[in-house]
Amino acid sequence: MKSKITFLVPIPLVPSASPLNLPTFAPLHILTDVSGVTSLPISPNSPMPPLYVDLDGSLLRGDSLHEACIRLLLHPNKWPKAVAALFRGKAPFKQAVMESVDLSAAALPYRKDFVAWLRIQKESGRKLILATGADREIAERIAAHLNLFDEVLASDGKTNLTGENKLAAIKAHASGQSFAYAGNGAIDLEIWHECESAVLVGSGLNYEKQIKSSVKIEQRFPDSVNQLKSIIRLLRPHQWAKNLLIFLPAAAAHQLTSLPILKIESALFIAFSLCASGVYAANDLLDLSNDRQHSHKKNRPLASGAVTIPVGLVLATLLPLLGIFIGWMTLGYKAAAMIGAYWIITTYYSFSGKRIPLFDVFLLAGLYTFRAVAGALPLANGMSEWMAAFLLFLFFSLACLKRFAELFNLPESQNGKIAGRGYRREDYLLMG
Repeated sequence: MKSKITFLVPIPLVPSASPLNLPTFAPLHILTDVSGVTSLPISPNSPMPPLYVDLDGSLLRGDSLHEACIRLLLHPNKWPKAVAALFRGKAPFKQAVMESVDLSAAALPYRKDFVAWLRIQKESGRKLILATGADREIAERIAAHLNLFDEVLASDGKTNLTGENKLAAIKAHASGQSFAYAGNGAIDLEIWHECESAVLVGSGLNYEKQIKSSVKIEQRFPDSVNQLKSIIRLLRPHQWAKNLLIFLPAAAAHQLTSLPILKIESALFIAFSLCASGVYAANDLLDLSNDRQHSHKKNRPLASGAVTIPVGLVLATLLPLLGIFIGWMTLGYKAAAMIGAYWIITTYYSFSGKRIPLFDVFLLAGLYTFRAVAGALPLANGMSEWMAAFLLFLFFSLACLKRFAELFNLPESQNGKIAGRGYRREDYLLMG
């Protein structure tokens, strides 16, 4: 008795008129028996076999599900639906997450060189099919945005279209004819072994030796970014200079020449720097959408896809914990508590504090002063109230100046608003 497998099987995407002159697409159909799958015949004038293109890690620098999950973190009221779906399997979970967030196809990090090559293939008359394990909803959005694909194969909330499921769906759709496949990972190996030609994207180049004896390598798209350099950029080590404020109280007390004091201050500097880098990673994760709309921030490692979201999550979690541990080993619970408080306050700033006009500059001023207060921990006399007050007002003025400059130089293309902030352009008068 032959078992039946449920697949998401496409129908041709047919552009239709719309008020905005944008193409719209017919929904995907679900068939319960792959024996009934049919597809459009390949044009005899096209010498190249149809190309099935993977999405996550191939067309995108990253994973659409990871992108959606990061946005879901900002909506706790929608977590129960996603968690409940997770117990039903990967496909229901993907569907629940995509239904819970508004993930814009235009704001995703595409591999520009690969997309450009696909456009050339499309213009030459080649048939392109988006074949992805991502949920149908985001797959259709991406297909509509790029206007490259003739059809779409995707997960449907029941079947997770990866590995063997994707291979079976592609074979059924190709109706026994030869095909090419573009992918990036080990899960694509069984598909590459069955295709006529392979397109290797990103980390997919690592598997060339395993498939070159059985399949023709049509094209290669290696990663053009250095992972280590991108991670260093994400950590923003140049921003560690702000933590030199830790040495200020000891310098004012003429105790920096004391080797024991200098060792403790240096350890605190490292601890705060690690914590700050972790917060920068968390901030970039939460600000992905806004950063991609910014003229300069769109090139940040996470926004551009040079560093993946899982790597960003690991750094955002482990670095602050390591900083707290160093503080504990250096000065005990007081230092650990201050570094922990710094982590909590800066995380709050990233989540919502920075969106509250004027309150955000008070937070910034307080965080700068906080560093100096921490630097006074190993000193017998601590920090004077006069110095603390002076630093607080100084940093408040500098924070206002920073906001003034951002608002005054705001491009007209941003509609008078700073992305991710609660200010309008006319608020520069308040800051000045």
